[in-house]
Amino acid sequence: MAFDVWPFTIAASQDALDALRARLAQTRWPDEVDGAAWTFGTDRRCLEELVAYWHATFDWRRQEALLNTFTHLRTDVDGFGPHVIHERGKGPDPLPIVLTNGWPSTFFELLVEDIRAFFRPLRR
Repeated sequence: MAFDVWPFTIAASQDALDALRARLAQTRWPDEVDGAAWTFGTDRRCLEELVAYWHATFDWRRQEALLNTFTHLRTDVDGFGPHVIHERGKGPDPLPIVLTNGWPSTFFELLVEDIRAFFRPLRR
């Protein structure tokens, strides 16, 4: 069985990033039960810090550039479009390996640590 595959580049539009930043800036915070912390859901202070980070500090373009250092491919399997990172092993005898992730994780959890360790060995 053969599948068509095509290159894929992660590229968020500036309009989408601007819209996200505007929505983050307009967050309406709910009241919080004094001293409840995580008892009734997310701790508001923690969530406010996370939203502030995403609004003012997180650099999507830097992350996008990091993600795009890998070869991304897409295909169609019965109407589902899986995303694949294809990296050839380096060294004298590279071993094929398939790393998969499941919900709720993402390939990014594997990306930096595992893929680089497997496919981009340390320089000596």
